[in-house]
Amino acid sequence: MKPAEDTYEEKKLSKDKLLQRLEDLELINSVNVAINRGESLEKVIELINIKTKELCLGSGLTTYLLSDDGKYLEMYGPCIPSAQKRKIESLIKTKIPKVRLPLREGSYYYRVLKERKAVIIDDAAEIKKIIAGFAETLPEKQKILRNLAKKLIPQIYNILNIKSILIAPLISGEDAIGLIDMSCRGAFDGCNLARIGIIFEQLVIAIRRKKIEEELEDAYEELKQVFEASVDGITIVDRDYTILKANKVLVDLFGFDSKEIMGKKCFEVFGGPECNTSDCVIRRILNGQEYITIEMEKENRHGEKITCILSANPIRNQKGEIIGIVECYKDITSYREAFKEIKESGSRFKELFDNMSSGVVVYEVLKNGNDFIVKDFNKAAETIDKIKKDSVIGKSVLEVFPGIKDFGLYDVFKRVYRTGEPEKYPISLYKDNRITGWRRNYVYKLPSGEIVTVYDDLTRQKQVEDSLKESEEFSTSLMENSPNPIIVINKDYSIKYVNPALESIVGLKSNKLLGKKPPYPWWPERLIAKNNIWFKNDMKKGCAGRELLLANSVGEEFWIETYNKLVFSEGKLKYVIINWFDITNRKLMENDLKESYNELREALQGTINALGSIVEKRDPYTSGHQKRVSRLAVAISRELGLGSELINCIKTASDIHDIGKINIPVSILTKPGRLTNIEFDLIKTHPDVGYEMVKEIKFSMPVAEIILEHHEKLDGSGYPKGLKEKDIMFEAKILTVADVVEAMSSDRPYRPALGIDIAVDEIKKNRGKLYDPRVVDACIKIVTKKGFKFD
Repeated sequence: MKPAEDTYEEKKLSKDKLLQRLEDLELINSVNVAINRGESLEKVIELINIKTKELCLGSGLTTYLLSDDGKYLEMYGPCIPSAQKRKIESLIKTKIPKVRLPLREGSYYYRVLKERKAVIIDDAAEIKKIIAGFAETLPEKQKILRNLAKKLIPQIYNILNIKSILIAPLISGEDAIGLIDMSCRGAFDGCNLARIGIIFEQLVIAIRRKKIEEELEDAYEELKQVFEASVDGITIVDRDYTILKANKVLVDLFGFDSKEIMGKKCFEVFGGPECNTSDCVIRRILNGQEYITIEMEKENRHGEKITCILSANPIRNQKGEIIGIVECYKDITSYREAFKEIKESGSRFKELFDNMSSGVVVYEVLKNGNDFIVKDFNKAAETIDKIKKDSVIGKSVLEVFPGIKDFGLYDVFKRVYRTGEPEKYPISLYKDNRITGWRRNYVYKLPSGEIVTVYDDLTRQKQVEDSLKESEEFSTSLMENSPNPIIVINKDYSIKYVNPALESIVGLKSNKLLGKKPPYPWWPERLIAKNNIWFKNDMKKGCAGRELLLANSVGEEFWIETYNKLVFSEGKLKYVIINWFDITNRKLMENDLKESYNELREALQGTINALGSIVEKRDPYTSGHQKRVSRLAVAISRELGLGSELINCIKTASDIHDIGKINIPVSILTKPGRLTNIEFDLIKTHPDVGYEMVKEIKFSMPVAEIILEHHEKLDGSGYPKGLKEKDIMFEAKILTVADVVEAMSSDRPYRPALGIDIAVDEIKKNRGKLYDPRVVDACIKIVTKKGFKFD
């Protein structure tokens, strides 16, 4: 029987240890829950004190954290039985104060922190000394209370009924962050120490995390406005790679809900090949790098590739220690795709770009619109700025043009990047150690996010204007030799002077022009009324950069940009100097770009129509099916208020949604009877086949993915992947409903048409089960109330 008894005792001991471990884990979990819930450090430590005291059968427990200067221990959440607390407060005639203990050499607390080893004190005299130490912490102004407390030490000791005190250090890595003082009416044993050590190890991590979170919260408050208003995705991560904050842009970019990712490790959410390697951005920051900017590829929760520019900075506390990292994700996926398309089809524009008379510089935007890197630099820019393209590519605008901030154009770049609105920057003097000259700039933002500036050197024209201001005897030589047309208008609107460049562009000599009043010969007849309004307004207020369409003497039209300078004498208008700049080439380039885009779009639509007709020729029963589905899908999309770009995407996908059926034998497609399981399995492959056929076509939106998912159902009963509601694209849900309604309304090899009323009953019956409720409601409305017909 002896062995059996030993076995029973061993099992009981093992069970007790397991129960203790479960209790310990429950404590650690409750602390982490409190942290995740956003409780303060004070509340978290109060919870630790209560739970630890209960688990270890202590009578009282207090946590002390080291002050930032390491000279004091600050009390957090003293946990004393309420009855004892009331007796002591009644005895000393006041509430027990929250103390700040000086860390004195020779004290038990000093010894525990220095040696990093717990001590147990069970000598009554020593315990009374520790209690007396608290009285010493009372301030000088509470001298009476301090003296009273010293006299009452024996009574306080008897009330507390302490037989043993355990003082244990709280160690985080190589640093001591504080200690825990736990009292007991009995004696602590080795089992207590071992168990407390295991618990404290985890609690130190929790306290350290909460302290860092509060420090990061202070830092976040300073960054909050930028954090929430940023057009880029931003996340704040602690030293342990835990996500603490993420703005809306970031969670939308990666397709997560903010609650899903808080508290998770960054590599679990935004994982990539660089994670857990020396290339990890956070690891590099923790190893000493101050600022990192790299381009990388990530995946969102749907497995879609996202090309980002990732910038990372450390967050430091007052001691200069890194407590977290700010990561900024700039999505450049569309830019990369657009750049690839432009690179493939834009060779004919390169020649125009290089041979424009105006300087053109293309800039890539970094640091959230605070730096601009030269990406391209045309020949005119080389001439104007007396610098070679190879020496500026890849450099910051601040390095290439160090005077740009004083010039004022740097702020224009930032503003245009932020608003997306183009700006014409008035003629201004640019100056640095290398070049000086008057410049007129036109700044705009490309759809890719790049900033482009088109500019001219107006130094000679500015000299003309200045000379006209200084004297009525203006320099005819300068105006006569100006390459740009110049005209001077008297205050009565009569022409005072035209230079040879203007004579040349309009095809009329000055003797035919001087003294003429509006309408001027270069105003096209159809635009006389409009130009007259602009002209009178500009004669009163001046203008900078107005674009006008004019015509020469033989009717050839040309575009100019006009700048009017009002010249006054003794406060009265004397005349107006008008500078023209021929921008016909620029306008032609804009028109070429629009025409090329339309040609590409028409060519793509032709390809789509051809692909759609291939399937319908193989299956006469479904002839016109894709087009009819497309009409209904577009009507539903409009009813839902979707944007034109998204509607075009849905139309394109609908036009070729059954393209994958090209891989299915005609005998199956036109079979009049019921399909076998094998035949139906083959039919179910057509979304996959369609996806593979079109995924390489560079659509601007996810056409291939819509085709892939157009037979998926909300409850997961669809195919090919059996996706459920949240995982199915909304565009695919629209196509699904349109496809079902059209199919039931039309003849099939195996049955005659059921009619649109039966189709409406089908989607109504399975609303919310198989089909998206919003899509079903929109479809029913346009069919039953707005009279939609397929033919």
